[in-house]
Amino acid sequence: MCDPSQASKTALLHYSKSLHDYTLGLWIESRRASEERAREKSAAASQQKDAASQQKDAVSQQKDTSPKDNVAVQTQTQTQTQTQMQEQDVLLQPTS
Repeated sequence: MCDPSQASKTALLHYSKSLHDYTLGLWIESRRASEERAREKSAAASQQKDAASQQKDAVSQQKDTSPKDNVAVQTQTQTQTQTQMQEQDVLLQPTS
């Protein structure tokens, strides 16, 4: 027959291992989610940088075009900026 103190040690070891495995799983999931958020944030910042660069290019092109062409370039730039902002909003929405 098992010694009661041995049985309680075995139960404690089993509990400790189960708790360790559970907390390790939580930690791994937390790290994965954190890294995913960092990637999304980096991608959004990169898109903003690209949008600013495109807008700067559009402004410099406007200086070299006629007033009629300027309106077309401004409209195109605004549309691109709005689209990029909508894409960023989708990326930055929290996940469950």
